[in-house]
Amino acid sequence: MRRASLMVVAAAAATLASTWALAADRALLIGIGAYSGDAAPLEGPANDLVMMRDLVETEMGFAPEEVLVLSDAQASRPAVLAAFQNWLIAGTGPNDRVFIYYSGHGTQIYDEVGGDEGPEGMDEALVMVDYDRSDPLAGLVTDDEIGRMLDQLADRRVTMLVDACHSGTVSRSLAGTASALSQRARFVTPISRPQADGTSSRSTLVPDGGVLRRDTGLIGDIQVPSKQRLEVWSASAPYQLAWETMIDGRSHGVFSYHFATALREGTADTNQNGTTSREELLSYLAAEADAFCKTDFECQSKGFTPQLSAPPVSRILSVVEWPEDNPQPVTAPSVAQMLDLLTGGREDAQLSLVHMDPGKSGPIRDNDIVAFEISSDRDGEVLLFDLRDGGQVMQLFPSRAFAKNTPVAANRVLRIPDAYTRANFRIPSGSGTLLALVVHDRGLVEELSQRNRALTPIQDPMTFFGELMRELNGTWHNDSENRKVEFGIAQLPYKF
Repeated sequence: MRRASLMVVAAAAATLASTWALAADRALLIGIGAYSGDAAPLEGPANDLVMMRDLVETEMGFAPEEVLVLSDAQASRPAVLAAFQNWLIAGTGPNDRVFIYYSGHGTQIYDEVGGDEGPEGMDEALVMVDYDRSDPLAGLVTDDEIGRMLDQLADRRVTMLVDACHSGTVSRSLAGTASALSQRARFVTPISRPQADGTSSRSTLVPDGGVLRRDTGLIGDIQVPSKQRLEVWSASAPYQLAWETMIDGRSHGVFSYHFATALREGTADTNQNGTTSREELLSYLAAEADAFCKTDFECQSKGFTPQLSAPPVSRILSVVEWPEDNPQPVTAPSVAQMLDLLTGGREDAQLSLVHMDPGKSGPIRDNDIVAFEISSDRDGEVLLFDLRDGGQVMQLFPSRAFAKNTPVAANRVLRIPDAYTRANFRIPSGSGTLLALVVHDRGLVEELSQRNRALTPIQDPMTFFGELMRELNGTWHNDSENRKVEFGIAQLPYKF
């Protein structure tokens, strides 16, 4: 695969303004490693930019002249704000694609607006090359500012990719030089609100352990118009760090490297159907982040879980076909499309189909009355679906046929229905796939599972499944440390 050189922004401002006036697809790639002073330098962003430039041109179909790169000294706060306004907002029109990428440090700063960030009173911010801690607003681009600029892109197709931490610790990560560390977290120490006496207060978000815990989703609180086709990929989940390390002899952001290589090489297409869905990519990135964390104690203690924020139905669309994405909901999804959304190649629970009558043996045939046997190596709550081509989906369990939602116990078979349940499942003619989800974090999907208890086809199954996977690929907050949600999946194709 060829490697494109980084674009050098050397033209005069007047020339750039005339170029940006032409509406077209636009990509803005920002990478900063040459920090000084209060922000430790990073080695990875320069390599990330080369890799991402190659990706947007070769895999996403952006023409070279549609890609603007701001690297190191070019990526000051004024230059980045100007690029958003002139290159992206003024340079694109309705339905154009906008791709925004950032590789560098992130931080928090006291809420400059006041009142819109909840009780913690902190804004998330990207750290530009001209960052100066003595002047907190200089050299930062805050989530409020990004939100206002995204408002002006409401009729475009916007994808944002952020590889940065937005939390801090009093750890080694800000000490020394980049070359002295094989891997480091991408953040600078958050800035507390100044007091009347000129001192800085200790953030109320810093618990006794000295670790600042806060929402790492840069635009998690940004209010964008409902019509906007916006998706945001973040390197880490709330209260986690993002990391860079040496990979194949070069320093890279762990998240950026696996995002790009997965799309170039197809390694995230875990069910090998020829396309890589966003849900498959997210599952793949989470697995790679887990593998990296096993090499670093600090990463293990805080977690590292890539995130995707997107409208539920858009999560099924093929990542490698972003130029051809149809923004309209899919009305009749195939089983393959639904499995792309739901499984991401996972196969870590067990599901079998047996005769309801224990005395009956032999193969299952159409119109036989059957039971489902589900097992897992961990306790969990069960969701059982019947998926058929043409888009028909039934939630078999939980449903109105059962007095209660019996959980599965670790290493024990849950039989649905059991001998005490007055319910019959009769296998119709045709083909489909039975899908069981065992959610180990109890109570997480209770509200969603209650929507479809009537044993009638689910209306708009792709939106429902998108919402379900948004929960299952989210962050679990009910333990002492935030981590990704834990669940298992089993699927059983059938044809009668």
